Amino acid sequence: MCGFETKPLVAASEEEAAEQLSRLSETALAGEADGTPFRAHLLGPLVDEARGYLSPPAVWFDAVGESAAPRCGALDGVRLVGARVRWPGGVVRLRRDQILSARLWGVGLRFADGDRAQAATLLLHAAANAVREAVEGVRKAEQRRGRLHVCDHGYGRRFEWLALDILNEERHVATRAALAEDLFEKTDLRLRVAGLHETARVQVSAVTGRSLHERKVAAIPRPEELVLLTPRTLAIALDRPDAAELLAAAEIQRLRQRCGGVGHDRVEWLARGLHGFLKAAIARATEHPVGPLAFVPDPIRRFTRAFAAREARRAEEARQRRFDLASGLRRKAA
Repeated sequence: MCGFETKPLVAASEEEAAEQLSRLSETALAGEADGTPFRAHLLGPLVDEARGYLSPPAVWFDAVGESAAPRCGALDGVRLVGARVRWPGGVVRLRRDQILSARLWGVGLRFADGDRAQAATLLLHAAANAVREAVEGVRKAEQRRGRLHVCDHGYGRRFEWLALDILNEERHVATRAALAEDLFEKTDLRLRVAGLHETARVQVSAVTGRSLHERKVAAIPRPEELVLLTPRTLAIALDRPDAAELLAAAEIQRLRQRCGGVGHDRVEWLARGLHGFLKAAIARATEHPVGPLAFVPDPIRRFTRAFAAREARRAEEARQRRFDLASGLRRKAA
């Protein structure tokens, strides 16, 4: 039987879960009341984001839960592993991680009595873990020295959520990076790619323009060891002759045409076109159970995942070269 270091979090309804989260959040913030301005500046928005798991959603969809035997871990005792969700276009299946992601977009799932408590407990676990990670992350960040990258909690954050959803569409391979990585290394996500020894660092941005993009890259520690996921890096890859390695040649050509890749600066137009599709999808986040992911054209989603995987492999090769060089220098010094 799974053991708990603290009292397990269980809720019979979302209302009860929200009450528990409110107490946890108040306790966390009260405990940091005498902290530094740095801590207060960061912690408030992060706790507010965590509350999003149990904030009243903008829309509800009816759902039937899918359950499995509970396993030890952060979601101790939660049997809910997915849901079949009915919407005007039919029925769609969501994994557990997609249920949580959809809620942050303002999409709520209305379960029958048998699954309602499980769903509420799942949301409570996610929110409580986010609060705990925020508090621990901010404390650790205070102990570090370096150039601070301020977190974006507006459109940039939603753009990051959409990138995460795209990477996780077929399977759960991407997670948010630790707060310290976000603050000091400009690492927003961690991506797991088959065959790689470590998860890849991913930096997400909605930047399309060349000059701003170059300034952002210049501020990233070891950018060659990072996956840069932006409309501009996608546009550069889409414009390259080897783009067909990521998507069928015919689809590449159609995608270029849909994104308006014409004129003297084709990359600029492609970047704007790609960003336009993603921004339009975000505006429709509550129209589908999976959120804005449903409104990003399928070729863009597949191209993005293929690009991220290829870049992750390239980044690992760059990191390995650095390690090999450092090892060689140490051997010579010895």
